[in-house]
Amino acid sequence: MARAVWVLCFALLMAAAPEALAQGGDMTGLAGRIAVSSREEAVRLGDALYAGNGMPQDSALALAAYERAAAQGDIRAHLMASFLLRGKLDPAAFHKAQILVQRAIDLCATGATDPLCQHPAPWRELSYVQAGLFQFGDALEASRKALAVAQRASPVDAVIVALIRQDMGSVMTRIGQLPEAVTMLEAALSALEQNLPAGDQQIAFALSDLGMAYQHSGRDTDAVTVERRAAAILTTALGENHGTVGGLHNNIGWG
Repeated sequence: MARAVWVLCFALLMAAAPEALAQGGDMTGLAGRIAVSSREEAVRLGDALYAGNGMPQDSALALAAYERAAAQGDIRAHLMASFLLRGKLDPAAFHKAQILVQRAIDLCATGATDPLCQHPAPWRELSYVQAGLFQFGDALEASRKALAVAQRASPVDAVIVALIRQDMGSVMTRIGQLPEAVTMLEAALSALEQNLPAGDQQIAFALSDLGMAYQHSGRDTDAVTVERRAAAILTTALGENHGTVGGLHNNIGWG
């Protein structure tokens, strides 16, 4: 899958941090405030806590705020809660995330008017959760639905379409559909290179996913070539000591 930090393809509309956070925050009091907050306030608190996650408690409190808003029907809160749950890298958290995302999709299907219901984001988030649960066939189907939604948009966003194809190609690699994966990932990379600035980090992630498909296909020379390109982009963006860059260098060494 395209890396988790680039997972949600919609903008986070972060509100200004509430006064409790601006002053350093009484986290116990804030937890109580979240528990009785309205939908709108819960979203504001979740956004502020997510944006200011320098404190260890913030992630848990942000999750609590988004879950509070989700319980009151907010679509984006469902997706943000799922995103934070996936960060726990725990099967139970992934199962909880799956319930949240499916609920958001069900709300959209039963008449919710949130703009995200016309966006591929819910289906993309579901595909990430399902892949994390090793439900690769379901993840691929969710990505196909995301692609269908993206292609119905007017105008079509070529970058989002490419990212979804990258998602699909990555899953295809994992389930051994290697010719299809290579074709999908090459098309995704080409579209990203045409529509993003040279050196954009998303191009590096697409190169890395393509390198993995090449490697599993026995195309080691091609794999090393694209992984080196990915490493060069991310070294410039993140620095040579970043863990992601180190992982790419490991892949190059294995090639």
